[in-house]
Amino acid sequence: MTHALEFPHLRLLALGLGLAILCAWLLLLRRRQRVGWSPAIMLTTGVICAALAAGSVRIVAPADDAVRVYVDLTPSTRTADFRDDLKLKHRIRELLGGGSYEIVAWDGLTRLVGPALLFSDGQEPAKDAAGSIYPVIDQA
Repeated sequence: MTHALEFPHLRLLALGLGLAILCAWLLLLRRRQRVGWSPAIMLTTGVICAALAAGSVRIVAPADDAVRVYVDLTPSTRTADFRDDLKLKHRIRELLGGGSYEIVAWDGLTRLVGPALLFSDGQEPAKDAAGSIYPVIDQA
């Protein structure tokens, strides 16, 4: 999995890095006052970090796999809204936006693997779940 750096504000980043170079030059090369190496390096590092923050540098991770959406099919949910396919897909779009997803039937006994959404009435405990499970409770 590769990650990319994104630089939305290149002008501010260039200005900040220019200030960082000026700061390093003033502290390290023009040492009229006796400043130790440690404070000079820390100050220069701080200015470089401020320059990166001014440029709004961020790491962009690739989109992960489809989100698992578990649908509780136990008898207590037979009248739940999420049993209707159109209502279920509408609610998933509200929660996930345009992200891809995979609908998985859940019988209340199998192990849930997250990260995932769980459409349920909350009566069956999600035992032995692996990963983060985000319940969406619908009183059937």
